[in-house]
Amino acid sequence: MLRDRKPKAQQQQVFFIDASDVYTKGRSQNTLTVEQSDSIYDLYRDRQDVVGLARTVDMAEIKENSYNLNISRYIQKERTETVLSVPEAIAQLQDKLQKQAAAEVHLESLLHQAGLMDDGTT
Repeated sequence: MLRDRKPKAQQQQVFFIDASDVYTKGRSQNTLTVEQSDSIYDLYRDRQDVVGLARTVDMAEIKENSYNLNISRYIQKERTETVLSVPEAIAQLQDKLQKQAAAEVHLESLLHQAGLMDDGTT
């Protein structure tokens, strides 16, 4: 939303809102509930920085970014990364290797049954 007449304190600023995750997923079309729409409006009205959702950016920063107005340049989603300990990582690797070996045995069995693989007894 662009405003021609901003208050003096906001004239050299742009307020970004990333509401890309605020919707109700539908089959062929996504929708906004009244509550979701109200929450987006509240962000706009209050103009408060909210990590991952809203941020006020000075024109100087926008100029530094070659006037790129891509929202993701200014608002980063919070990452929730899980850091594994070395023993946990090794256990997960061993589990995946066992599953891979079982899948290979199953694939070979299917290929033998279909006559697409020689059993190596010639």
